[in-house]
Amino acid sequence: MEEKELYERYESWMKSMGAQFSKIALKYFRPDYRGVVATSDINKGDIVISVPKEAMITLKMAKQTAVGKKVQDNGISLIYPNNSMLSTFVLLELANPKTIWTYLFKALPKSVSNFPIFFTKEEKQLLEGSQFLRTFQ
Repeated sequence: MEEKELYERYESWMKSMGAQFSKIALKYFRPDYRGVVATSDINKGDIVISVPKEAMITLKMAKQTAVGKKVQDNGISLIYPNNSMLSTFVLLELANPKTIWTYLFKALPKSVSNFPIFFTKEEKQLLEGSQFLRTFQ
């Protein structure tokens, strides 16, 4: 199955879980670049996306796994506990052939080389003075 088709299935799955997209659309541009585009004017106070908790991977969910419970029960101290819990949850679900998150995982890009933290020194220099660069330093 093509990546673009997987992304479209992810959007359909989100809607089947109760997500609502008003005035926006998810957009697949290329394998390493997805986005959200406005489909009409967005005014202050407009709700443009609504995602029910059932369609989100949450820290509470991660803590309820067997691994999450063991970490908590044994008082294990993690440097970044929330990130570690969520990462563990994702890894466990990736190994689960019956996971409900299949379309989410398959819709994720295989590479994030275009993500700002991976910009080259030269690319970052082009952004000098912009708010964008300060956001990711």
